[in-house]
Amino acid sequence: MPRYIERAEIDLILAVIRGWVNLLAQKNFRQAAAYLAPVPGNEAQHSARNIEESLGLYSRRYREAPESDRQKYVPVVTPFDDMDAAGENMTIYKKGTEAPIVEYDIPIEGRWSDLTAKFRLMEFPEGFGIALIDLHVL
Repeated sequence: MPRYIERAEIDLILAVIRGWVNLLAQKNFRQAAAYLAPVPGNEAQHSARNIEESLGLYSRRYREAPESDRQKYVPVVTPFDDMDAAGENMTIYKKGTEAPIVEYDIPIEGRWSDLTAKFRLMEFPEGFGIALIDLHVL
């Protein structure tokens, strides 16, 4: 079930994203996918497998491994509480009348990485939720 917040305030948005990162750190990709709000329009909904593969593409060993061995090389996401919050990077911006975009750098193997999760902050009757657009390296 998606995680919704009452108000679109920075501290609440951060709490939702940090919770999602902690699910990735536990390698609980199924729950991480369920935690996300539904994706609007024609953008594909991210499944557990899709999230795991997107993380994997960050690693050269994952990309070069045979399909049967790739799971061993998915980068290890670090729980937020194990990180120095001073390096945390979240950017929120808006394009025209579209819902705001939120970008957040994912902590990998104890470092803030250049792997960025890009979300759309969506409003629903239940509250505000984050819909994953993609994971990419800037």
